[in-house]
Amino acid sequence: MSYIPEGVLGRLATFLRRRLGLLRVVKIYMYVVRVSGIVLPPKEFRKKTSYKRETQIQFELSFEEEPYFRNLNEDRHEAQRRFEAELVGLVKNQENKIEQLPYLNSPFAWSNKVSAEEVSQTTIDNFLKTATTKDIQEYGVKGVIKVPAKPEFIVQAVSFAPVSVETGGADSFEVTEDKIKTFEAIDTFIFKLYRPNEDEEYRSWSGEFLHAL
Repeated sequence: MSYIPEGVLGRLATFLRRRLGLLRVVKIYMYVVRVSGIVLPPKEFRKKTSYKRETQIQFELSFEEEPYFRNLNEDRHEAQRRFEAELVGLVKNQENKIEQLPYLNSPFAWSNKVSAEEVSQTTIDNFLKTATTKDIQEYGVKGVIKVPAKPEFIVQAVSFAPVSVETGGADSFEVTEDKIKTFEAIDTFIFKLYRPNEDEEYRSWSGEFLHAL
C-alpha cells in the first residue's frame, strides 16, 4: 500500500468538507482606513478657545499597507459605523503615550515640571536618559523632573476606502473557517504628525491593532 503524507490527507479532507458544504467559506474585506485631525496644546498651555486646522499640528492614523484593515463588512459605510469608536479610542491611546516618553523625545515642545515623588521610577529613568546637565542638577537639588505635557488629539475625519480604489489591489479574499481561530485580526497602523502647511510628516511610528473581524 502506498503512503500518503499527512499534509496531503489534511488538504484532501479540507477539500472534501468544502465541496460537501461542511466547511464554511468566509470572505474578508480589506479597506484603507485614515483617521485624521488636529493636535491641541495641553490645557495649561492654551491661549485661546478655538484653533484653526491650518495653524495646528495635524495627525493621521492610517492602515495603508498590507494587510490593510480587515473585517467582514462588505459595505464600507457599515464597516466605518462599526469600527469608528474603536479607531477614535486608538487615537486616544497614542495621545496617552506622550506622557510616558522621555521629555526630549516627545514630538511636541510642551513639558511640565513635577515632583519626582509623584511619578514612577520608570518615568524618572526615562527622564534621566535624555536630561541635560541643568535638568539633572535641578533633579538633584529640588527633586523635580520634566515630563511631556499631554496634548489633545481631536479627530475630525474618518474614512474607509476599498483597497482597489486606493492601490488597485484586490478588495477581499476568501478563507475557510478552519483558518480563523478567533475571528479577530491584528492589523498594522501608522501614526504620522505634520506641521502646519507641510506635506511630509516630521514624526511617525507604527503599532498593531487587535480587533474583531
